[in-house]
Amino acid sequence: MSALNSSHPAARRARWLVLGATLLWSGLCAALHWAGHVPSGPTPVAGWYGVQAILLWVVLPLQCWLVGRIVGRVTALTEAGRLIGAEALATTVLCFVLSDIVAWMAVGFAELGLVLRWTAPAALLVGLGRGVHQLRARSVGLGRALGGLLLGFLVAAVVGGPFLR
Repeated sequence: MSALNSSHPAARRARWLVLGATLLWSGLCAALHWAGHVPSGPTPVAGWYGVQAILLWVVLPLQCWLVGRIVGRVTALTEAGRLIGAEALATTVLCFVLSDIVAWMAVGFAELGLVLRWTAPAALLVGLGRGVHQLRARSVGLGRALGGLLLGFLVAAVVGGPFLR
């Protein structure tokens, strides 16, 4: 994570986005756990949201790092690509979790699935759009920018999927 460890303003912004996304999602999971909610699908242990609140501190930064590495390699923008990839995933997560929180407060936990059918794809489009825009500003072609981000997001989903609900 050399790009995320530098003191450059872009690296600081990426670190804050990843930290903010992790904190917000972990906080939501803790709140869901304390409210007695459980995921709709099967989970390995009881109280999964409480476990997930802790796992997020390892899994989400790892996912952001992986997306950054993939985007950096695919686009040949080693440092900038790493930062842009990590920011794109963190932005997606922030949008997703913020919409989750608003939906939980507005319609309740039982209706989250219906709301997320719209908000989850919208969050994905915002994160991908932000990443593509930043990569295009650095003269990366649309196909390479979108392909690198989609590949990174796919790898992040495979890595985090077993742990995050």
